[in-house]
Amino acid sequence: MDNLAFKYKTDKGTRSVNGTSGKGYTLLYEKYFKDFRYAPIRILEIGVKSGASLRMWSEYFPNAEIIGIDINPATKCEVGTIYIGDQTDTDFLKKVIDGYEGYFDIIIDDGGHKFEQIRTSFEALIDSVGICYVVEDLHVSGKKFFNYLSDMFALIQGKKTKIKSVHFYKSIAFIWM
Repeated sequence: MDNLAFKYKTDKGTRSVNGTSGKGYTLLYEKYFKDFRYAPIRILEIGVKSGASLRMWSEYFPNAEIIGIDINPATKCEVGTIYIGDQTDTDFLKKVIDGYEGYFDIIIDDGGHKFEQIRTSFEALIDSVGICYVVEDLHVSGKKFFNYLSDMFALIQGKKTKIKSVHFYKSIAFIWM
């Protein structure tokens, strides 16, 4: 996957691209998602930008349906389906969800990195994810999302919940269903 990140010029890999240091997320994605590589899954990524990561996902998951959300109306990508809207607009998110029977296997939030943006989309989408919800670039919002999830996890301990585990790393979290 790291070679795909470099090929498509996304900063999710370990190497610098376009003057931006690589974040090394592909090492974790490969570790966690390799068992789903050829499965017919549905992936939603918030934050499309140039479409580099959608191209990477499309090649890594050749049987996946790829969907992207971006706030910029000029966003275009030849891979997948792109919806233009704000990740904090819960009505917009509901329309996207409803268009896919309310279900995505994997959701990756690489959109706005402010805590309120992350929290709003997380709360709006968490019931629609079947395997894993990923939040990237947590270093931008400081420890707010970490504290939010930790508090939420403490509240649901011992209660029936969809969330099975949370894996935190320096700048990325994997929330497993």
